[in-house]
Formats: sequence, C-alpha cells, structure tokens
Amino acid sequence: MLSELHVRNLGVIDDIFLTLGPGMTAITGETGAGKTLIVEALKLLMGGRGEPAIVRPGAKEALVEARFDEEGAEILCSRTLPVGGRSRSYFGGEMATLSHLAEGAGSRIDLYAQHGSLALLKPATQRDALDAFATISHDKATRLRRDILAAQEELNSLSSGDQSLERELDFAKFQVSELEAAKLHDDREKDKLLQLIEAFSVAQETAEAIGDALEALGSDYDGQTYPDFGKEEARAGRATSGSRDGRSLLAKVLPKLRKFPQLAEATKAIETVLADMDEAVAILQGFLGLTETSPAEIDRAHQRLSQINEITRKYGGSIADANKELSRLRDRISEIEGSEAKVAELRSLIIGLLSELNDEEARIFRARQRAGGSFAQKVSDHLSEHALPHARFEVTIEARPSVLEGDKVTFGNDRVEFRFSANPGIEPAPIAGVASGGELSRAMLAIQLVNGMGPPTIVFDEVDAGVGGASALAIGRALKAASENRQVIVVTHLPQVAAFADHQVRVTKIAGKTETSTTVEHLGSEDRITEIARMLSGSPSSASARDHARELLDRCKSGSREYDQSLARVSVVP
Repeated sequence: MLSELHVRNLGVIDDIFLTLGPGMTAITGETGAGKTLIVEALKLLMGGRGEPAIVRPGAKEALVEARFDEEGAEILCSRTLPVGGRSRSYFGGEMATLSHLAEGAGSRIDLYAQHGSLALLKPATQRDALDAFATISHDKATRLRRDILAAQEELNSLSSGDQSLERELDFAKFQVSELEAAKLHDDREKDKLLQLIEAFSVAQETAEAIGDALEALGSDYDGQTYPDFGKEEARAGRATSGSRDGRSLLAKVLPKLRKFPQLAEATKAIETVLADMDEAVAILQGFLGLTETSPAEIDRAHQRLSQINEITRKYGGSIADANKELSRLRDRISEIEGSEAKVAELRSLIIGLLSELNDEEARIFRARQRAGGSFAQKVSDHLSEHALPHARFEVTIEARPSVLEGDKVTFGNDRVEFRFSANPGIEPAPIAGVASGGELSRAMLAIQLVNGMGPPTIVFDEVDAGVGGASALAIGRALKAASENRQVIVVTHLPQVAAFADHQVRVTKIAGKTETSTTVEHLGSEDRITEIARMLSGSPSSASARDHARELLDRCKSGSREYDQSLARVSVVP
C-alpha cells in the first residue's frame, strides 16, 4: 500500500506531503489546482518520461518520493528530475536504474489515466486478467519450463564446444594408439638398451676384460663366450691355472677351518671373499652375454631406443611419465564419450519435458476458452453500469504452444486479446486501438470488480470523465467495491464519486503576486460537506448545497440504493 507521497518543485507544486490510508481515497479540487500533477508524480516513479519543463520555475530539480508499507516493512523509492542532465532513481534506499525503479513501483501501483500508458494495453495483463478470473493454475507449466531451462542450460554448456571436443577426442585417440603401440611397460628398458649398445660398441675390449676378471676370480671361463672377432685371441693368451687353483684350494680348506672355533673369524672372512667372488662372476658373465649380441639385434636396440626417446620426449620425459599420460588420456576419452552420451540423454529429456509442457499448455488453452465468454459477459455487464450502455467486450484466444527449434525450446504463451466497442453497430476491435482513456479506465475498473487482480494500489485519473447522474453513482459504487481488497486512489470532479471515498484530499492552488503554489489537506467530516457542496453547486456555503452534500455522503456511506435516482439528479444546486 502507498502510505506517503512527497512531491517537490513539480509544476505548480512547491512542496507537499500526502499521507494515504487503506480503502478509497478521493482527490478533489478546482480545475487547474494541481490534482493531475499528483498523478504525474506517480508516473515519474513508474518510469514515465520526465521533461525538464515540468520542473517548477526557479528550481534546479523536481523530486518525487514514495513510501510503501508491506506487511510491516517499509519500502522507499524516489526520483529526481533536474532541469539539466539525467534523472536519478532510488529504490529500497539504494541507487537504482530507471527500469529497476519502474519495475519496483509498477509492481505496486496500477495507474489508469486519460493520457497515460495503461497496463490494460499489455497482452500479458490481458492474459493474466483472464487467468485470474478462471483461477488457472500455472504451477505445473512453470515447473516444466524451469526443468527445460535447466536441461537446456546444461546441454548448451556441453554442446557449445562440440567441434573442439570432437577434435580433442580424435587427437586423444591418436595419442593413446601411439602410446599403446610403443608398449612402454618396463621402466628399466631404456637403461638395459643403453647397456647393450654400449657393451657391443666395445665388445672385444669388454670381452677380454671380463675374461681376465673371470679367470682371476677362479671361474670356469675358457674363452668360449668371446664374440666371433675375439675368441681366438682370447684363447691364445689365457692362462687357466693360477686363480682357479687358488679359489679351489680356499674352497677345499674351508671345511677344515670350520672345525676350529678359534679360527672362526678367518673362516668367515674367507667365506665372504668366496661369496663376493661368486657375485662378481655372475655380474661379469651377465655382461659377457651382452657382448654376444648380433649386429641385427643391436640395430633393433637402436631403433627401440629411438622410439622410446621420441615417445618420452612427447609425453613427459620418462617411461613412467608417458604411462601416466596414457592413463590420463584414456580417462579423458571416457569423459568426452560420456559427455556425448549425456548430450543425447539431455536432448531426449528436453523432448519429453516439452511433450508434457505442450499437454499442460493445451489444458490451459482449453480452460481459457471455457472462461473467455463468461469473463467477457461479466465485464460487459459492469461497463453498462459505468456509462457505457452499448459497450461490447469480447475475448479472443490464440493458441501459441512452445516449440523446439534445434536444441532450443522457444516458450509459447497463448495470445489473449481484449476487444472493445463503445458504440452500437461497430464491431469490437483490439481495446488498445479503439478505447479512449476514460473507457480504458472504466474497462479496467470493471475487470477489477470481476476478478480483483492487480497490485495493491490502483490509481484512477478522471475515470468518471464525461459521465454524471446514475452512471456517476455506479462508478463511485464500483470504485468503493474495488477498494475492499485494494487501495484505490481516484482523482475526480464528481461529487457522486467522491462521496463514496473513505478519505478525501482537497488540492488547492494559491496564487500570489509573483508565484503560484499548491497545497493539499485531508478533509474531516465538515470539510468534506463543504467540498462536496462546492462540487455539487459551485457554492460551498449554500445551505441547500450543504444539505444535499450531507445527504449524498450519508447515503453513499451507508451503501443504500434507496435514493440513487434522486441523488443522481443532483448535479447543480442553484
């Protein structure tokens, strides 16, 4: 609810504070007093265009502030309009964009004026009005749309890199095949190859050195394992007795020495020497075997070593690193292929959800069709009471289901259009193009009475323009009815309308020698009688006018229709 409005330096308004309560408030005053400027102030809060010319002469800027009370909480919003430069907006006590201010204030106020942009012209408002009347639930459709959006967002994140993922997958598979073909299973393979190649490169010299060492260690080596190019030379210069005999003697004497505990230390030393000699012999014989490799085998070793070096250079520097990269690439391939499966799954999910949504949209469309005729008839009935006896009001509904285009769902929403004709013999046309401001205001008032939809505050500016008598009373009673569940603020010239209000505010223009200003005041009981009398006759002090004003207020307050016809005839009291 709008609880307070502060306007400064706007047109003839110098500085006014207007407090507002629940129910219906009538804003009255002489023509030109500044009543419409209060509506203009609300338009500025709702994002309306502000011309510098509207700023009070001599002032640097105009200011409009409003306070809304909502379930114990207060929301403040304001807008300043300077003579030069851009306007500034604030909402909830913080700086805001004009669109943010318009959205915040617009969700709390509906404004219906002779020359303003009316919410009723928006297709969404017309659709919402029909849905409110038909009590159509959108919960399931909203949930399905939310689920589709979530699936679509996830699909977009996966599909946005489809081509790059495809290239990555192809390259990863190539790398895996290259690594698997290399068969890098043994971390020590490279070292062994290097040893083989090195041993072969010095095969004769190595074989001789190994043979001498084996002979010295007392092995049974006789030169038989030399490579072809070195066997004869090795045999020719080989002695076979010395070291071998020495080792044999030590081996033979050990059992005798073990009989003497006092020689245990010497015995252990000899055992250690023999064991070390055996180990050395095994190692040397292993290297001797390398020297027997054929040139073809060495060529293969070089090729294998080159392959290992090339692979490890590309994949981390070592066989272990290359194998880690192989494992990572396999995991990445699984991940990418899994995402492809996820894409297919999401596309299938979206198709299923869209099918459900289309079913739900079809249900909503049928419900709108069923309600459209009844809604139009009820609105027409109210329009006939609001000085539009020949008005025809129709509702047309065009199905617009959601559709799938590629991977994107475009959400549909049935087009609901209100069609209106004020005069007999003229077919109804879209209300936005054929209804005047007053007719639009009365149409919205009728819709309010039919379904009570809309923000908590409704403002009508001269909804009663061009009417009087019984029609004025009907509009006043309709406004009063609308205020039962909304705050209704109405700017009016008609006493029959003002008399129905719970509160009345009088706007007065004070003209000085050099400037003109406007004041506002809340009217008590006696002041209301005076103001209603002025509106009835132009003579607020006339006893007859005051009697009529008092009677009008009493009857409107009681809600009695007993004297409607007699009161309707009271327009001017001489």
